[in-house]
Formats: sequence, structure tokens, C-alpha cells
Amino acid sequence: MIVYTFDIASLKKKTVNGVENTVFSVVWEKTGYDPDGYTGSFKISTQLDVSGVGIGTGYIDYDSLTKQDVINWIKSLTNEEDVNEVIAEGIQRSRDRETKVESGDFPWGV
Repeated sequence: MIVYTFDIASLKKKTVNGVENTVFSVVWEKTGYDPDGYTGSFKISTQLDVSGVGIGTGYIDYDSLTKQDVINWIKSLTNEEDVNEVIAEGIQRSRDRETKVESGDFPWGV
């Protein structure tokens, strides 16, 4: 079973429709850890649709914004199956680079 974490690397904000500090871009990374300690990750910048800011409901003031709010935005805009597939491929690449050497194959012999 792969355990996932989300990290937010950076946010970009600007004034939109008269509302200051509106987040419109997020650089984020999702990392997966398998039970054997191998990891894979996916990092990207996601642009947010801010066209309804100041017009619609559901706006979260910048000072009240939480990491989970941003993660929820990312999840709503991203195909998590595709992201998890990239992470799984990274985990497999990590596994493939590892070579186990058994007794008898040591460079000094037995």
C-alpha cells in the first residue's frame, strides 16, 4: 500500500475583481512511499480558475486559507489516478536501480 503526502511549494496571488490576495496559481508536489521505503513523486504548477472571485460564493480569504483548502482545490482540478500512476512509475524506477548482492557474489568472495 502506498502512502501519499502533499506539499505546497509556492502560491501566487494577485487582486482579482477587486479582491486582494487571491491565489491563482499553486506549485505542489505529491509523493508516494511504499512499504519498503521506495518513493516516487509528481510536481507541477496548477492554475486556478479565479474568474468568479468577488462574484460567486465560496471564496476563502487569504488569511483564513489552510493547506487542506489548497489540497482540495488541487484534487478537484487533477486526475488523481494519473498522478498516482506517475508516482508508482517513480517508485518502480527506484526499485529497478537497486541491486541486491547475495553471499557468494561479493567482490571479495566467500
